This record gives sequence, C-alpha cells and structure tokens, in this order.
Amino acid sequence: MAELGGSIYYEEYTGEEEAWTPPEYAELIKLKKLKETVEPVRPEYREYETLKKPKKTLVIDIETTGTDITTSRLVAIGFLDADSEELKPNIIWAKRPQDEEEAINKFIDMFEGNGYEVFVGYNADFDYRFLIMLCMKYRIRAPNFFAAQVDDVMNMLTTGKMTYVHSRNKDNKLDEWGNLLLGVPKEGSMDEYFAALKDSNWDWIEKYNNRDVLLTWMLYNLYFACAGMKEIKS
Repeated sequence: MAELGGSIYYEEYTGEEEAWTPPEYAELIKLKKLKETVEPVRPEYREYETLKKPKKTLVIDIETTGTDITTSRLVAIGFLDADSEELKPNIIWAKRPQDEEEAINKFIDMFEGNGYEVFVGYNADFDYRFLIMLCMKYRIRAPNFFAAQVDDVMNMLTTGKMTYVHSRNKDNKLDEWGNLLLGVPKEGSMDEYFAALKDSNWDWIEKYNNRDVLLTWMLYNLYFACAGMKEIKS
C-alpha cells in the first residue's frame, strides 16, 4: 500500500476583500453576528401594591384647656385605628391636672405597643407637637412616636398634597370641610367646647371629640379613595 503524505501551508490574509463563505453557511453566520451585537431585552420593573406592607395608622384629635401649648394642659386624647373593622373612636381622659401624666403614658404605651407608624390629624402639627411636649415634660421615651410619619388632613385639603407645599389658600376649618365634602358637621363650636369644659360636661366633650376623630378619618380616607389608593368607606 502506498503511503500518502502532504503538508499544509497557512498564510494570514491582510487584504480588504471579504473571505469567501459557502452560501449554505452565510445566513447562519449573519444571525450569529446579530445575536452578539443586539442588546438583550430587559423587562420593565412592575410595582405590585399587594407587596407593599401598609403602615399602621392612628387618627388622633386631642382636647386641651387652650391653644397656647406653653400654658395649656391636656384634657383628652381621642384616637381611632384606621385599619380597624369597627372604626369606633376611643378616648383617654385627663380630666384633672394630676391625670395628665398618666394619660400621656397610657397613650404612648398604646402607640408604641401596637407598632403604629402614621399619625393622622386635622391641624396635626398642634396635636402632635403637644403630645411630643408632654413626652419631654414627663421624660417619656417614645422612639416610634417621635419617628412617626405625620399626615395633616388640613394641609392635604388646603394644598391638595400630602407633603407640605407652600400655599396662600385659606386653611378652612374641619366643620367647613365636613359640611362640603361629607354633609357631616362638627358636634359643636369651640365656644361650646370651652363652656362644656367649664361645666365638666364630659359626655358632651366625648361626643365632640368622637365626631372630630371620625370627620378627620373620613376626609383622610376620601382623599386616598379618590387618589385610587383605597376603597371608599362610609
């Protein structure tokens, strides 16, 4: 049998002409190059509301002996758990000056113990600041309360936004908004409240406070319902 022999000579081509490619492979090579150069398609991120953990929200309205935070004392703290099925306002009393420390301690125990994160009020700045001042006055540690998100329904209705926006609009009263948007007025006027306080008419004050808490919650809920973030409740 004859032996076959041979050799291969290789020389690198440096010219400008494209190398010949068999027709059957030309399309495959073109597709391969296309896949290497095209950026991979990345899907857009999608937000799922069900994955967001809702923050525990407490609606609050306090009663005091006056509007000057430095000379007034606490009378009552009305509150409502916004996620409760019952939606019934509760109240913590400080009917006498000596009851004030016990009342603020009860409230902070409740707020901290239940993991609330959002403080909702009408003209919330006054209520929240007053309770903060009482914590400082009686040396009460309340890290969750001090770190709480404060949502002011008055600001929301005055500016149309949750966050503070500078506005020259009139800060309408809770009674005005209740009548306009809900057809529900307040229980009484501020003058009637101070008359009831003078007469120690606690039943009337409780009704007055309950109505303010409910009005605040209803307006707050209505805002978010119209923003498409909650179901409308009544």
